[in-house]
Amino acid sequence: MQSTYLDGQNRVDRIDGLRALAVSGVLFLHAQMLSATPLLAPLAHYGQLGVQLFFFLSGYIIYMAWERGGTGAGGFYWNRVARIAPLYYLMLVLTYIFGWSMSPDELNTENFVWHLFFAQGFSGSYAYAGISPMWSLTSEIAFYLVFPLLRRLPTPALLVMFAGSFLFGDVDTGLAYWLTGSTALSATPLGAAKYMLGGMIVYRHRDLFAKNWMVALSGVFAAMMGVLMTMTLAGSELPAELPRSTILLFACPFMMFTQIPLLRFVLENRIAGFLGLTSYSIYLWQLPIIQELEKLGFAADLVTLTVIVVVISAISYVAVERPFLTWFRAGHKQPKAALPKVAPQQAGIVVEARR
Repeated sequence: MQSTYLDGQNRVDRIDGLRALAVSGVLFLHAQMLSATPLLAPLAHYGQLGVQLFFFLSGYIIYMAWERGGTGAGGFYWNRVARIAPLYYLMLVLTYIFGWSMSPDELNTENFVWHLFFAQGFSGSYAYAGISPMWSLTSEIAFYLVFPLLRRLPTPALLVMFAGSFLFGDVDTGLAYWLTGSTALSATPLGAAKYMLGGMIVYRHRDLFAKNWMVALSGVFAAMMGVLMTMTLAGSELPAELPRSTILLFACPFMMFTQIPLLRFVLENRIAGFLGLTSYSIYLWQLPIIQELEKLGFAADLVTLTVIVVVISAISYVAVERPFLTWFRAGHKQPKAALPKVAPQQAGIVVEARR
């Protein structure tokens, strides 16, 4: 059973659709800061799960990128630099110019240096000083650095690490410090590890996870998430300690491989594909746009805000992201024969080789 089909540009609709879902959740969460949507406002905190979904997708796609990239460790790291750094550094400079999300005492050299090396999540006090979604890039970069070592481990070792990562709860590098005051814990990206390791394991054994019975088992968790969201929307007070993010994690194989027509329609269409393609720009631009609109006293509704964010992010993708990706790929072209063929019956999703 093959979940999606490879198009001419080597992209996959399902992966882009899941990226679109993830970034839409984060945007919905932040949009409530500007103008709450009364009917949907109770679901706002579910938007944070978009970050965890991004982490899972990172584990899955980075593994695929390594195997199909054909560039070795050096090419892998340069690929990550070309993908992440240009827009990130542009936003960092603009943050200091316009003071986005910063108090006057945070506009200092120390904060800039932490962000310069993607290490703000390790700093504790500066984790959210600036465009707050940037905190997650600390975990991303940490994962990229250790990934070549992780991929060499046998699956039992990855499973042990995956199970152990649950001991650290559902916290990120900066949030760990904010919640616990523990400098040691804030210096570890273990809050994101369960999702990235989960993505790696699902990719490595995608033949297994794409089987009907495994998709159905994961679908139980997806149904649980649907029930919880319905109860929340209906006004039920759910326990704060309810592990929503863990439920999402075990629902990820279902979202990745299911062939339910409705979900294929939602995740595999041109709009979702476009949102997935520009999701990194959307992720970094949304809060600055919201803050600038707040300064202007413009209380945009969710639809208007989404349009503004998507338009600016599309321009950002074309002007900043795509040129650097094109430059990198032009210098790392591989012979067609170097790309492994995918048999029609092979289970799993074929994703863009270089993300």
